Amino acid sequence: MSQSIDQVFVTEYLSDLHVAYQQRGSILRKTVFLKPNVKGSHVKFPKVGKGKAVQKTRHGVIPAMGVGFSRVEAKMENWYAADYSDALDEMMNNIEDRQALANAGAYACGRKVDEIIISQLKLTTKSVGDGTTDLDKNLVQNAIMKFNTLGVPDDGQRYAVIGSVQWEQLMNIDAFAKADYVGDKYPWLQNTENKKWRNINWIHHTGLPLNGTARSCFLYHSSGVGLGEVQGIKAEMKWVTERDAWFPKHKMSLGAVLIDDEGVVEIKCKDNGTLPSA
Repeated sequence: MSQSIDQVFVTEYLSDLHVAYQQRGSILRKTVFLKPNVKGSHVKFPKVGKGKAVQKTRHGVIPAMGVGFSRVEAKMENWYAADYSDALDEMMNNIEDRQALANAGAYACGRKVDEIIISQLKLTTKSVGDGTTDLDKNLVQNAIMKFNTLGVPDDGQRYAVIGSVQWEQLMNIDAFAKADYVGDKYPWLQNTENKKWRNINWIHHTGLPLNGTARSCFLYHSSGVGLGEVQGIKAEMKWVTERDAWFPKHKMSLGAVLIDDEGVVEIKCKDNGTLPSA
């Protein structure tokens, strides 16, 4: 096996991986407060309280607002997705096999990023619903009302992530069904169902928590959860002589944290895997 062929395989594999991750990587990574290039094992996100304008007496001292300021911390953790690849000769001549291998590692890393973010969304104490009713307009309105009551900015950075059954239930609402697709605005959402409704970016996701028949969906602001990255997904390729195989390895180092409890609302819905009869 010539060194030039080896290098061609490695180069083409890494190229395939890059495309795969960009197209089918994390859905939620860019919907939260992202801090790339973290130095160290932890990263801190600022949490600033609400200020209030005040008056002062003539020639008096301007009173301080007394805005609370604190920091929350995310611990960086290392994650790997790797496997051995035998029969290299066949793989070099079959781009579908090579692409499938690239996809497997990239998808695994993307799912882990979303899993980490969702685990922090789940920590919120704010919720609507009890898991015994379908996701309908009433539940949506209660979640939005809770956000508005808490003063969460309505600035286009509100996101809602919902399960497959819940997505189809909302499709029965005419206004939602006719809402705009936003994948053209947010490229990372191009390969999943998404809509802009009530100034909220709605995203379909298949990895949301399920407890019995109760599905946890979430309404959140992008500043409610922070994601720090020491290293985003990176691919390496190594030939292991004793196994007569390539060892493609994908790795990343990152961590997430719930920044603001008021910036996330859990929407508990009934999810039995079917839709009610029309």
